[in-house]
Amino acid sequence: MANLVAMRRQLMAFRTALIQMPVFSSGRPDSDEKADRQTAQLENIGLQLQLILRDLINSENLARVQHGNLRKVPLDQRWSATQSVEQRTREVAEAIAEAQNLADQVKDLLQRNGIITPIQAAKKTMDLIEDLEKHLPGHTQAVTSQPTNMPIYTSSETGPPQVESLVPLVTLICLGIRYLKQRSSSKAK
Repeated sequence: MANLVAMRRQLMAFRTALIQMPVFSSGRPDSDEKADRQTAQLENIGLQLQLILRDLINSENLARVQHGNLRKVPLDQRWSATQSVEQRTREVAEAIAEAQNLADQVKDLLQRNGIITPIQAAKKTMDLIEDLEKHLPGHTQAVTSQPTNMPIYTSSETGPPQVESLVPLVTLICLGIRYLKQRSSSKAK
């Protein structure tokens, strides 16, 4: 519980820090140096918020496990244990909502106020794609057959893995899910 209290205090400190930042009220700073400093501060707050969110989600999972184990508590102690677990679950859910709200505000400040330009965002996305390409286990390639024009996915023995090669597979999965949803909704009517 003390850990949750410390995280809530840190969230309040982040909210105060965000409100006091000039970028919160006046938009993009005049000089690039100030913009870079504020970007670094906002990114640091964003990273710390991600860590807090991770810890809060772990606390939420622990509360779920504890809630599932309430049947094992002796009957005379079960009511107080249930109340305790439910209160903790509510408090963790409120802290998660607050942390997510702050993370959204940090993202909004970085994008809306022009600290991160669309070109910088695209560059970060490309860097992420390159990192993903390095860590993908295999390379999938779509090959169309002559008679049916249906894509067949095969594994290539040469070349590094490419994120672009997963696009047809993801598209196929999305289309399948959409088809199943439409089919189930038409049966429901």
